[in-house]
Amino acid sequence: MEFSYFCANGANFLALAEAGNVNLTEEQIDFCRRINLYNIEARYPNLSIPSPTLQKAKEYFEQTKEMMEWLIKLL
Repeated sequence: MEFSYFCANGANFLALAEAGNVNLTEEQIDFCRRINLYNIEARYPNLSIPSPTLQKAKEYFEQTKEMMEWLIKLL
């Protein structure tokens, strides 16, 4: 299946941000693009997507935490 299939079926943080009228910075957009890949892997485990290194996973975790805190402030 193609990447566009997954994006069309709810595995896209950028589409969710757009649907919620959330304005993202270029840095946040770039982060969402990178993290979307792992969201797809979690939902479709049969796909072959390389796992991030431990260091990269920690970075993604911290960035995700920061973004969540920012989003909560928008509520």
